[in-house]
Formats: sequence, structure tokens, C-alpha cells
Amino acid sequence: IAAPLILLVGSCVLAATAPGTSQDGWTTLRVPGGWKDDAEKRFEKYDGFAWYRCFVKVPESWRGKDVQVAFYQLSNSIEVFWNGEKIGAAGVMPPDYRAAYGTNVRYTIPAGKIVVGQASSLAIRVYDQGGRGGFKAMAPSIVQRNEAILLEGNWHFHTGDELAWAKPDATKLTDGVVFDTIVEAATITAKAGSAAGPLSPKDALATMVVPEGLEIEQVLAEPLVGQPLSISFDESGRMWVV
Repeated sequence: IAAPLILLVGSCVLAATAPGTSQDGWTTLRVPGGWKDDAEKRFEKYDGFAWYRCFVKVPESWRGKDVQVAFYQLSNSIEVFWNGEKIGAAGVMPPDYRAAYGTNVRYTIPAGKIVVGQASSLAIRVYDQGGRGGFKAMAPSIVQRNEAILLEGNWHFHTGDELAWAKPDATKLTDGVVFDTIVEAATITAKAGSAAGPLSPKDALATMVVPEGLEIEQVLAEPLVGQPLSISFDESGRMWVV
């Protein structure tokens, strides 16, 4: 029986994708963990740029308040985007690559950029050369004073580099990469252990909680003062530090 035959004349390109990778190149990868530590060995020989993406739902109780994105013991260079807007960077990107080895950083998201009850996108551009890649010591977290959302679990992941991947709609909102569970910030600090490192005076101040009607204000910090031994106030309300 003769059957119709369509001859395709021209050229085509066949491209292999890593197992578990979608047609557009995005897959999921667990954080913390290096991309070279992937159990399926999909990226064990990869060095260079990669992007991580997830979604975060901020609770109603955080309305009108600044929050921070915290990173622990970085070992590469990163740029951080919240809903498509760059909010921070650590290390130096190529061509003058310099990793932010052992760095703990926090970047503030102003209250006006927070959308309560809806999923906001967090995108992280990473460059790593010669290391395991990714976030190996501890997952990032979203911190609001004594509360936090630990971003530990599956993230969207893509090797390569396209700044368009910072946009909120670069990947689809899926249940597997949405974080909204509130824990005590002290729990994350304890889990991080030495990886958390000391906070800067500004970041330490942001974690303090005072009773209603009172406020706390930073008046001295290193390097203006070091190893204070005694603090007292005189009858005029002046503070003296020894």
C-alpha cells in the first residue's frame, strides 16, 4: 500500500537536555546543596552562570514592614532580584570574577515593595568557577525581625545566563517552589550555627523587638567604640561609655 510521503528539505538542530529538564531549560534543584551535588549528576561538570528562582508569600502580619533576604556562607558571586528588581549583589561577576567566599549578607526589601498574601518572585543570578555551585551551607531566608521564612526545598534552576530570567513571570508559579511557612528567626540562626556569623549593627537592630510605645535607637557601633566595659547615664540623660 503506497502512503503519502512528505520530504522535509532544510536543516534542523537536535539539542539534548538534562534529565528532568523542561523544554525551556528549567528544572528543579534542592536548596541547600551545590548543583554539582545533584543526585542525577546532571550538572557535575558545569561551571559558569546559573539562575535560581522561587516564589514567596509574605504574611499579613508583615504588611507595612521592611523585610530582608539573608544569605549564609556564600562561596560564589550572586545578584539578587525581587519581583524583577535588583536589590543586592555579593562578589564580582566576570570578567573580573571574585567570589564572596564565606560571606553572610542581607538585603532589604522596602515595605512598599512587599505584596502581602500574593506570591512574589525571588531570582538569584549565580556565577561559580571550580566549586560545587549553588548554596551549600544553608538555604537563604526571608527575615522580618524575630520571624522568618526559610527557603529550604526545591527551586527552579537553569544553567546559562539571561537577564530576562529575573522577571516575575520567567517561570510559572508552582506549588513545589512556593515558600510561606513562618518560623522563629532564632530557629534559623541556631540551624545555621557558625555559618550565620555575626550580624552588622544595622541587621542586629532589625532583629530587636521592644514593647509598644518604646523605641530603640543605635547611638554607637564599631569602629567608633570597641569592647565597652561600662555604660551609665547621668542626671541629664547623657550616656557615658568606658
